[in-house]
Formats: sequence, structure tokens, C-alpha cells
Amino acid sequence: DGFAFQYGSNLQVSGSTPPTAFIRDLLKWATKQRETSDQYQTTQLHAEWESARQYMDTACGVLIQPIVVHRVCQLIWFRGPVSQRVNWAGEPVKKTALPSTDPLDVLQPRNSFNRWTQEHNDQSAAWRESELESAREIFTEFLDIIAAQLLLKEENASLRDFAATAAHDIRAPLRRIYGALDIMHEENFEGAVVRETHAMAMSSAKRLESLTTGLLELSVISEDKMTTTSVDLNALLQEVKDMLIADAPNTEATIDVQHLPTIMADESLLIRLFLNLISNAIKFRNHARTPRIDITVQDSPEDTVCISVADNGMGIGSKHAEDIFNPMVRLHSEDVIEGSGLGLAICQRVVDAHEGSIQVDTHYQNGTRFLITLPLHTT
Repeated sequence: DGFAFQYGSNLQVSGSTPPTAFIRDLLKWATKQRETSDQYQTTQLHAEWESARQYMDTACGVLIQPIVVHRVCQLIWFRGPVSQRVNWAGEPVKKTALPSTDPLDVLQPRNSFNRWTQEHNDQSAAWRESELESAREIFTEFLDIIAAQLLLKEENASLRDFAATAAHDIRAPLRRIYGALDIMHEENFEGAVVRETHAMAMSSAKRLESLTTGLLELSVISEDKMTTTSVDLNALLQEVKDMLIADAPNTEATIDVQHLPTIMADESLLIRLFLNLISNAIKFRNHARTPRIDITVQDSPEDTVCISVADNGMGIGSKHAEDIFNPMVRLHSEDVIEGSGLGLAICQRVVDAHEGSIQVDTHYQNGTRFLITLPLHTT
């Protein structure tokens, strides 16, 4: 007849229910009555809890799912009483009769066996086993809905933070470009000033290009569907090395690749993944030594491959191990080391698209080591 949904301090009701204050008291009381079941159910609440008698018309029968102390939410179903008729052979209530003067009356049965009907209005319909199981299933559905809402709220908050950070990072090079244009607009400026402002404008334009390219790449990975093929990771890493040498022939970095397996994956996305990781290893180098990157296979669960990408660079502190995968997060200012702050966020998206994982090995001491776990086969 009625339903209530309790979530934290919020209580929503529908249909015929007792007052909300009573429902809150009921939940506190019922929690103490639980035994081994995850549910509390009764057809005569007033018989077990005297305080419920005044609300017998709406809360005669009660089903609560679940009965736990530390709860995310609780669902409560209410039933009013149903009229029940009991037929008796004669009135069952013993009556007082005057003593008879006839001694034979002592041996006689009651004088009337006419059917006598008695009505009860203090019990609800019984909770069937199918209803108890449905309550459990509905509760599970409620938890799924709550989890989805919380996740959406978290994603929206992250999106707002990301948009604010991206806008801030885009404004900075734009201000420098506007400043250079203002200087060039002045009359009688010297050639040295032109060269200086031109360099400032070019640097800022490159920064904007890096940001917009990274943002576009992040968006494409989020929206595009993967095209999975058989990918030889050894051949893929060789292609990545060739691309890096073509872009920066004077890095002097050593990239050593152990024999890697062939997996089912999106080849273009994996190229982005390893390009970003190896580029970062070279970019965040320790200038006291020649950059070295070792790519090896580690132990992993069945049907997966764990690839280690380790360098001898500057390293990443354990306190930044999770934050670095968020978009626009930078551990060094753009003036010190160029970059969009999107590289590792792109790596995270690529790995997520393959239903894998990526993490920083916080125990690694000689630089930075990333551990990437990918499935050998797609599902």
C-alpha cells in the first residue's frame, strides 16, 4: 500500500504510509531486531512493537530491505490490515449461564451449533517468498542507480575542473601573443625588439598548438571506437623508435626493448601510448646521465601482458603517482619543461579503452617506471 526510500538523512515516501518521523523510529527499532536475515518482515508490527499500534491502518505489515547497521540506503514497504473471517461451529466465546435445576443439563452439549463468524482486522497479507526475493533485487537496482548518479556527479565535477584548467592554460600563451603584437604595433621599434617579440609570439603559438592538439587527441580517444587487430609489439616499438629519432635525432637516448608478445589491440592507440611514455622519459631526463629507457615484460595474470617502461630520469614522487594521470596536471612549470600536461591523461585513456591499467611503480628508485597491463585478447 505504501513505500519509503531512506538514503542518508533523506526520506522519500509514496502511497499510503505512516508519518516520516515514525518511519525513522521504525528503522532504528527494526535494526536492533535483526537476527540472521538481511531483511525484516512482519504481518503484525503492532504485536512486536507497541508503538506501532496507533499506525496499524498503514503499517500493519512491514518489509524492510536491508536490515544493516552501516547502510547506504533502505527500502520499506507497508501494508495495511486485511479483513479475515473465521467461521466457528457455535460462538467460541464462553458465556456465563445461570445454574440449571435439571441435573441432566450438566451432561448436555451446548444448545446451538449454528455457524458463528468472527472478523479480524489486525493482520496484513503475508509476505510471499517471491516478494522477499524481489525486494532484494530492487535494492540492488537502487544501489546501481545511486552509484551511477554519484559517478556522473564526480565526472561532471572533473569536467568543470578540467575546463577551468584548460582555459587558464590557453589564456597564458594568448596573453603573450597579444603582448608581442602590441609591441610590434608601436612605431620606431628596433630590430632587436622585433626579433625578441617574434620569438615570444612563436613560442606561445607553439604552446597553443600543443595544447589544442592534446585536447583534440584526448577527445578523439574518448569518442572513437577501437579497431582491434593483431599487433606485434616488437614491430610497433621499432616504429615508435624510428618516429622519435626522426623528430629529435640528437637526443642520444638508449631505448632497449625486450622481446614482447603479439596482442589484439588498436595499433594506432598503442603508438600514442608508447610515444607519450618514451617522449616523457627523454623530456624529464636527469641531465647528469644519458637517458636510458628499458621496455620489458613482467609477470602478470593469465591472458594479460604487463609491460614495464623504466627510465633513469628525474623520477616521480609517490604523492603524485595518481594525480599525474589527470588532464592538465604538471609537476614542472611550462617555462622549465615544455608540455601540455595531457600526455599521461592520453595514456590513461588509451589503456582504459583496452580495459587495461597503467600505474607508476612507487618503489622504483632509479628514475620512473610505468607498469602497463593489457589483455592479450579482446572480449
